[in-house]
Amino acid sequence: MEAKDRLIFPLDVSTSAQALQLVSLLDQHVGVFKIGLELFVANGPKIVEQIAEETAAGIFLDLKLHDIPATVQGAIQHACRLKGVNFITVHCVPKLMEAAVSAASARVKILAVTVLTSLDTSDLLALGI
Repeated sequence: MEAKDRLIFPLDVSTSAQALQLVSLLDQHVGVFKIGLELFVANGPKIVEQIAEETAAGIFLDLKLHDIPATVQGAIQHACRLKGVNFITVHCVPKLMEAAVSAASARVKILAVTVLTSLDTSDLLALGI
């Protein structure tokens, strides 16, 4: 494993042009490109396909899915059909994780999000944590 394979670069931009420019610039130095919710919603699945065409690096869909299990399962099935996707995030809720894992293909790993970094102590207390 090369050092670059351990690097995940967040494509925290909103346009496909910005994302593709970063992919072109960093392709030889990054193992995985992260596509967050803003970029994905602004550009749809097409941005995943465009990035996959430009790089051999992996793709991390950081969508933090949180819905009823059947909906998460369907979303994971569709996301797994996108070329290059290696990781997808879901919120850490047992039934959601079970649905996500059952729908994931062998090449896609499901990552569970426990606590968002934007939450502070008062937020966690309000949630009963």
